[in-house]
Amino acid sequence: FNVCSYKLSTDEDALLNPTVLLSKCSGDERCVAVGYHGRFVAAVIKLKLFIKDLQSNQLITFDCQNEGRFTCVSCHPNEQCLATGSSDGRIIIWRRFLGSSKVIKTTNHWHALTVVDLRFSAEGTRLFSGGHECTLVTWQLLQQTRDFLPRLGAPIKTISVSPDNRLIVLCLSDNEILVIDSSSSSIVQAITGITVRELGYQLANPYPVGLLYDPNKKALVSNGKPGHLQFYCMHTNKPLFNLDVVGVNYISPENLDKQAGVVEVVKAGFSDNAEWLATLQHWEISGFDPEISLKFWCYNSKKQKYILNTMITSPHLKHVNSLCFSQLSPTVGQPGCTVRQSVVTCSEDGMFKLWCLPHDPSLSVKETKWSCELEGFYRDYIPKDASFTEDASLLGVTFNHLVTIWDPLTKSLQRVLQNPLDQSNCRQLKFGRKSCFHLLVTTSESRLTVWNILTSTVLWSVNVSVSCLTVDPDTEIMAAFTEDKCLYVFTPSESHPVYQEKDITEEPVVYATFITHLSPATNLPPSLQWQKNSQLYFMNRNQELLTIIEKDNKFNGLKRPGSMTIPENLPENEFSLIIGKRRKLEKQPEPMETSANQPSYSSPLLRELINIPAAVCPPVASFTGRFIQSLLTPRDS
Repeated sequence: FNVCSYKLSTDEDALLNPTVLLSKCSGDERCVAVGYHGRFVAAVIKLKLFIKDLQSNQLITFDCQNEGRFTCVSCHPNEQCLATGSSDGRIIIWRRFLGSSKVIKTTNHWHALTVVDLRFSAEGTRLFSGGHECTLVTWQLLQQTRDFLPRLGAPIKTISVSPDNRLIVLCLSDNEILVIDSSSSSIVQAITGITVRELGYQLANPYPVGLLYDPNKKALVSNGKPGHLQFYCMHTNKPLFNLDVVGVNYISPENLDKQAGVVEVVKAGFSDNAEWLATLQHWEISGFDPEISLKFWCYNSKKQKYILNTMITSPHLKHVNSLCFSQLSPTVGQPGCTVRQSVVTCSEDGMFKLWCLPHDPSLSVKETKWSCELEGFYRDYIPKDASFTEDASLLGVTFNHLVTIWDPLTKSLQRVLQNPLDQSNCRQLKFGRKSCFHLLVTTSESRLTVWNILTSTVLWSVNVSVSCLTVDPDTEIMAAFTEDKCLYVFTPSESHPVYQEKDITEEPVVYATFITHLSPATNLPPSLQWQKNSQLYFMNRNQELLTIIEKDNKFNGLKRPGSMTIPENLPENEFSLIIGKRRKLEKQPEPMETSANQPSYSSPLLRELINIPAAVCPPVASFTGRFIQSLLTPRDS
């Protein structure tokens, strides 16, 4: 980039001829500054400071090989003075750098990390600096003292000062603007949108709790500041509040390349009746056991906030993979109208646990506490996801490539489901809603499968890699986003998608949820009638929050969906009659990959016999002849 000057003219038609002052400059505006009364221009590039004297047209260069890389520069408004910040946290005040006089440098050092931005006050007696420490530092240049405004919640990106010196404006890295009263160093206003998560430890998985729906506030909920949940109203496009879950301030690391352990909210969920919120926080650093806490929050309708009810330390020994609420379910020994709440958690320690709230009308909400009622496991497999049926009578838990069905009341294993066409680990598991309550949808690395729980058979299956699956709480609709950036909206009972779109985003979608409308939407085009009750919101890996709306007869720039059918590609053989109804092959299924520790069988029938669960295996007499024929070597013609 070049720094240029233009000589303005009163003639609107006059051509403006630029004069290049400095060339090959950084595109960051914090690396270029103009001196007092336009006397000079300063720019920093890596280890060099360039100063262009506009009176003598002289270029002055300072090379600081023994100091950190320059990151920002700011000029004094009234004197021949400027300040530079560096990557090692040093701030250098430069004076008398024009002319033949020897330059005077003063070094100030408080920041442990990179100085991101500098700004002089309007009269020039104070210098403000900020960086990754989430602290605004005020340097009193005459008294040579400093003041601090700490715990701002996110690193400072830019600093601005009003001409009257009354206000300081900070732009934070999490998409927030703070307006600060300079006299009292207090925050007078915060302007924020959806929190952007750009700290080092957040980049791999910015929103570990995903996108959630709060039935109380009708709001979108996700991770916010470190250790917080943010509540954002999509109907008004305004933030509501932040819930501090962990109660621990964020501490910046000593080195940006080596992030310190941070207590973070990794899982969360809301009950369908909007009375309870469950959160799970995790802290882990190398060489120490993880610290995990499960918290249950009760919503106080009078105070309009969530209040902590129960905290359980070390609910699991290792990382928790999923957390899911049940709907209100019948209590054993009570009339059918008696209900209670349940939550299931799955962990890398091989266990899933069922947490229940005891039903006792004589106890108030403050007196009732959550407790563990069931610990389950299956072989030495790892549970990844879990889901309750709509009536909470069954609990589904995925273990590697298997789906286990449990009875929460009797605490017993009911059945084990396995798709013989898919040996990859299950990623997500969701039960259907409303008329599809008896259907179970599972996704893996290579396939989406719909099961009929009543018959323990596969209703239909499709060869697709799903990155995110979400359920509309008000209808039977589900939305599946694939790794190749496609969207399929469908009901589990039908293999024909209600809506589909290719290349819906530039990056794969990783989080999605449905937000209920305040009132049913009207005047929707036929292809978007599935959003009549709820709006689908989704986020990709670039942290872009998107939705699908009607705009100029086009749906947010997306083409109108066609009538293509999801392939029904179950094979035609004896086992397809057991798994589901006979279908005509539209596409030959791809060969199933086998892991390195599993034997490879040459006979397709033998592979099916080995992989199929015993509960759905047909009588041996029905396939003995075909099995023997498959082992015989065919005679050469």
